[in-house]
Amino acid sequence: MLQVMATKMTPLEERRFFSFKRSVPSKVNDLELVCDQVRHICRYDWMLFENVELDRRMKIEFALIGPKGLFLVLVNQEAAVLLSDQTYHVEDEQRVQRVEQRHPVIEAQRLTKHVRSLLKAEGVSIPVHTMIVFKQAPKLRMTRVKFPIGQSFAAIKPWIARRQGTPVTEKDRKQVAFILANHQK
Repeated sequence: MLQVMATKMTPLEERRFFSFKRSVPSKVNDLELVCDQVRHICRYDWMLFENVELDRRMKIEFALIGPKGLFLVLVNQEAAVLLSDQTYHVEDEQRVQRVEQRHPVIEAQRLTKHVRSLLKAEGVSIPVHTMIVFKQAPKLRMTRVKFPIGQSFAAIKPWIARRQGTPVTEKDRKQVAFILANHQK
């Protein structure tokens, strides 16, 4: 699904004085959370793609293209406990176990290189930035990790705001958007 980021008009909440606060169960999906976090920093010239599948093994949950470059947001669903340069521990139902096969940072770096080479083969050279969001990991500890990692989608907005550089031309953005749309599931 392609979405152009624009300002969202939210209706004012109904205020009731001298009453108990009602708890409304919210069924907000990941796409709405990502859109809310980047909406104020990314105005009309940003496009958001979800579920971009390059290969059977390489899947990008959210790809955001705009004047600052291409931003890939990868979502990790595991309940991670410890993440360092070399190790990755996940909390299981009974115990904490070390995962040997797939380190999320190494997989994200591989995916970033693959996206850069795919864009370079198409004749586009833009900055590609990747971030991993651990949704199910409230107890995550990180040691010596030099990679953008967040524990919620709220980390996306400051991550994008810190990026500096020359703006990407509109022609390159449209070409990247076309490539992402072709690979979108």
